[in-house]
Amino acid sequence: MLVIIIGTVVFVGLVALTLKIDDSTVAFLGLILMITAVVMGIIFPVEYEEWELVNETELVSLSNDTIAKGRGRLIYVSVSGENTYTYRYEISSEFGTETSKEYKVDTISKDVIESEDANCEVPVLREYVRKGKITIWTFGCSEETQYVFYVPEGTIQKDVKLN
Repeated sequence: MLVIIIGTVVFVGLVALTLKIDDSTVAFLGLILMITAVVMGIIFPVEYEEWELVNETELVSLSNDTIAKGRGRLIYVSVSGENTYTYRYEISSEFGTETSKEYKVDTISKDVIESEDANCEVPVLREYVRKGKITIWTFGCSEETQYVFYVPEGTIQKDVKLN
């Protein structure tokens, strides 16, 4: 909020200066500054609230033989060379039969946290969100999302093989 007020005051000062020196370039720069101040005051937060868990997806082991070859463990997360995480989870679907299980494969190509825990019994993908706080400086109308793979120890494939 204060960012918007300061931007507006500077804009008015530059417009007054423009009227005295008869140069529209100064007013144009002031307008750009004011628009920037308004956008920053509305969108960019100075502080954030606490992280809140908004979604938790139970993971199912990947069955790709290329990924699991030579390992006696289940692999819950696969990371490609482009830092894209691929995971599988069970869904209920109208396309299955009474005895079948349906799965959905999804990817995340964002920065994620991998958390391997020896005490983890159910592997999950947790999605956390935190919103910007309204402060004297900004309205903080934005939010951040963080993804965390929480899986049993030893279940994330770390070996990289180059052909």
